[in-house]
Order: sequence, then structure tokens, then C-alpha cells
Amino acid sequence: MSPIPLWVGRLNKRALNRVMRFAAPHLPGFALLVHRGRRSGREYAVPVNIFRHDAGYRIALTYGRRTDWVRNVLAAGGCRVRTRGRWVELTNPRLVHDPGRTWAPPVVRQILGLTRTPDSLVLDVAAGGRGMRVRRAAVLRGRRDDPARVWWDARRAHRQGREAVQERQRARLAELVRYARRHSAYYRERYQDLPERVDDVTSLPVTNKRDLMARFDEVVTDPAVTRESVQAFVEDPDRIGERFAGRYLVATTAGTTGHRGIFVLDDRYWSVMSGLMGVLAPRWLSWRDLVRMLGRRRHVAGVVATGGHFLSISAATREKREKPRRHRSLRVFPVHTPVPRLVRQLNGFDPILLGGYASVLRLLATEQAAGRLHLRPMLVLSTAEDLPPAEHTRLQRAFGAKVREVYGCTESGYVAYSCAEGWLHLLDDWVIVEPVDADHRPVPPGVVSHTVLMTNLATRVQPILRYDVGDRVLVRPDPCACGDPAPALRVHGRSADVLTFPAAGATGASVTVSPLALGAVLDGTPGVELFQIVQATPTSLRLRLHQAGGADPDAVRAAALAGIRAVLTDLGLSHVTVEPDPDPPEQSAGGKYRTVIPLVAR
Repeated sequence: MSPIPLWVGRLNKRALNRVMRFAAPHLPGFALLVHRGRRSGREYAVPVNIFRHDAGYRIALTYGRRTDWVRNVLAAGGCRVRTRGRWVELTNPRLVHDPGRTWAPPVVRQILGLTRTPDSLVLDVAAGGRGMRVRRAAVLRGRRDDPARVWWDARRAHRQGREAVQERQRARLAELVRYARRHSAYYRERYQDLPERVDDVTSLPVTNKRDLMARFDEVVTDPAVTRESVQAFVEDPDRIGERFAGRYLVATTAGTTGHRGIFVLDDRYWSVMSGLMGVLAPRWLSWRDLVRMLGRRRHVAGVVATGGHFLSISAATREKREKPRRHRSLRVFPVHTPVPRLVRQLNGFDPILLGGYASVLRLLATEQAAGRLHLRPMLVLSTAEDLPPAEHTRLQRAFGAKVREVYGCTESGYVAYSCAEGWLHLLDDWVIVEPVDADHRPVPPGVVSHTVLMTNLATRVQPILRYDVGDRVLVRPDPCACGDPAPALRVHGRSADVLTFPAAGATGASVTVSPLALGAVLDGTPGVELFQIVQATPTSLRLRLHQAGGADPDAVRAAALAGIRAVLTDLGLSHVTVEPDPDPPEQSAGGKYRTVIPLVAR
């Protein structure tokens, strides 16, 4: 029987505990206790009364020994608490029945007597488990209510200036490296010669998808996660959006660069992503926009890849399943849906926010301009693919809405967001982005990188540290005209999409061509809606086109071919042939249209 009636506990859970979760870690005699559900596997946080006890801590069980969190801690064999600014790992839990409360100081003993609390839970500090003191809000642990804290902390950090953001970045990196060393055999081996504290990311070795997948079982920090079990999970399409091992979201990449990735994402990852989206929304939508939204159905449409455990569909399915009332206005439309059918479905749904891949949004903009699609969105959000400036303007004109972009990937989460000037600003308090050359040395602002290294500071179960994502980016060397102080960049395609040709003559040299050089020509060719350049042989290209409605196909094709040939000639590659391909551009398994497909990628 509970010393304090359970209905009081339920009331506290709905009201007072929400406040105490923030205050308890810093108040004398209190702590925030994080425990994992016995059946769900999820992490929960509860404020508790805590007292020092020999080499550990004692928690007064004011609601009795049968509460869920007590049973969870006993079943797990431990928990972690944050008390007076410290995270402490606790183990060896045991219940102690002491009606006289002889262990308590006189004042505490009197209070516990009034609440008739005879039981307590005693735990020991785990070996090496005493936490370091951290600055307030410097590090967030995985909890279900983290999005609000992420939102608040990000707002405060950006108001305090760049130094505050970088301070959080260093603290989070040091904690992530420490965690990876302790729980991942792969990182423990790679970091064995590094100093105890690492807050400079450039001192870490580089990782990539091939290595992380090859040594999957050594990389992950949870023994319950194995390559064999996760592989079996993703092979079952009926489990899309289901929690793997009762606690994790699993997402796969399409493998367009030759290596399919499988990534296990914890609740902390998703909480940070949700919190950051809360930061971005007011930057994209004004108060006037929000007022206008009140009179309409707030439907949100996402045109994304389905039929696999891709991040967008897996996350949307899980959110709709676990929070059906909150997400009842969200609907996912398969990206492979034929355009006429997709137009009919979107017209019937009438979304106020439309999100999708840039290539699909370009097709929908044509349908909107032609009068077949008649949407009235407040915001059009482009993801996963580059949106050329001219197409950005065309989408704004067609939909009569604000058009914004987010840049990121499954492994890193949200990396950057677009501003009204068309630049992407980094969310670098939760991700570290390093533009580097082919030897992984930093390149200065204003220079297009060979690739970019990313460190995701949020995820723990499968740490992503100095991970080569293969994108080519240019960081703006001067402040952005929009006034946002965060570093601004533009994406110049993937390093894997660079075309390589043998130079003219028998010199043995080679010439590389950036996808942007060819894409700029085709994006500026009237009548070209989508294009795909396929390298058929070392010295030949094939061009696939999707022409705009009403355009002369022969004239569009001739202009596009002439533009590509002119670029190649200027580069000394007049010996490279370019021919039309009767097939239209093809979507990858992930629903994207690769604009350039080199010979090595086929």
C-alpha cells in the first residue's frame, strides 16, 4: 500500500513533476532519476528525494515500493541520476524496510513520519560512475520530454552568441567521445591513444559508412543491437516504424553510392531533431502566417520514399502509431506515385505544409502552374536534394508560398536550414560540419570542399563521429545578408557524382567535371524539368530528360545536348560524346533522382 495515495502521485505526474524535472537536478535533497521501462524499453525520468548513503545514495519511497519506476530500477539492476549538477551511474538496487526511519536526519525523519514512508531504495555508485560536474543545460540526456529543453536551450544559446554555441558543442563532443570509448569496442580501439578529454574534433580519426557497416556489432553501444538482428528487422516491411528491441528507430539509406547503410537511432536523436524543428518553425513562419493558419485545416503532407525502412516513412509511421491524436493531420504520399494520381490525392488533402524531395516538388510546381494542382500551402519544404535558385523562385511563384530547405542525412539528422537569401545556415550546436579536401584537411571558406565530415552530437547507440558523408559544400566567406550569424553554406552535389574522363591524346591524364557545371547549363535550358546524365563508357554520356508540358521535345533535347557539349569542349573534352537516351530519368530505391550517374557508380 502506498504511503501517499496513488491519486496524488497521478496528479503530481501531470502537473508538479513537469516542473520538478527541471528543478530537481539542482535542488538539495532532490535528483532526476532516469530509468528504462521493463517492457517498452523506453527511457523515463522522474524527480525523487535522494540522500547520501555510505558509498551510494538512498531514495525515500514516498509512493511505496510498487511504483513502476522502482520496479524498473530493480529489474534493470540500476539507473542513473542527476543531482546537484552531476550525472551519477547507480547499481545494485535493494529495498530497505525501516519503519523508524533511523537512517534519516531528524527533520527528514519527522517529515517522512508524517507521510508514513517506511521504505527506501539504496543503490551504490557504479565503478567509474561518478559523473563530472557540468554547466547547467550543457548536456541533455535522453528523456521523452527533451524536445522542449532542446528548443529552449537552442534559443538561449543563439541569443548569447557564437561562443555560447561553440561552448555547448565542445561539451557535447567531450561527453560523446567519453561515452563511445566506454561502450563501443570500435571507438575504444580507435581512440586508445587520445587524451582522456577530447573536445577538438580534428584530433579524431575519420570514419565512413563502409567501415561502420563492416564492424557494426563493435560500433554500437547496446549489446542488444546486432547486425544480424537489425538486418532481419529491416527485411520485414510490416515492421516499418516499429521500435527495434522496444526502444530504437531503425532507418536505412538507399545505397545510391554503392553502400547501403543501416542506422539505429535512439530517442535522444529524435528528441533533438524535434526540438530543432521547433526552433526553425518561427524562423520560417511569421505571426501573421500562424494567424492565417487558424482558419484552415492544418494538414501536413510529405511526399517521400515508402516501401522500406527509410527515415521519413519510419519516423512518420512511428509518430502516427504512438501519438495518433497529435499526428492525425499528417499524411505520407509515396514518392513513386504516378504524377496524375498524386495530383488528385493532394488536391483532396489540401495540405497547409507540403514537404518532399526537390525533384518531386519541381514536378508538382509544373502541375500547379498548369492548373491541374490547386494547393494553397503556407510553407513548401524541400529536403534531401539540392534546389537550384531558379527553381526556388519558380516554386514560390507557382505555390504562392514560402519555400525553404533543410539539409541533412539519416546519419546526422538536421544539419542546416535555408534563409530568405537561399543560403543554408548550420545548426552547429548539435552537429559539427567540417568541409575538407581529399586528404581530409580543412578547406577555407569560399572554396568548394572535396567532401564533408559530420559529427552527430545527439545520438548514442550508434555514434557518428567525423563521418565522411561525401557531399561537396562551399562555406560562405562573409556574413549572410539575412542577418543570421550562423555559418552559411551551399551544397555542390556529392563527391561520388563527379565525372572523370581520360584527357585527349595518349597522355594517361584524366579530367574531372563537377555535376554543378553540367547542372547549371541544364537548369537554365527552357523546357527542361528534370534531367539525368548517365556515363555509359569512359568517353560517352547519355542524357535523359523530362520536358515541361507544352514544350517542343526535339527543340528542348537539341538545346540541352548543345549546352552539355559546349561545356565539355571548354574543358578540353570534345572527344566525349553525348547522346539522347529514350528512357526518362529514373528514381532510386529511396525515391530520389540522381542528376549525374558516373560510370563507377553503375
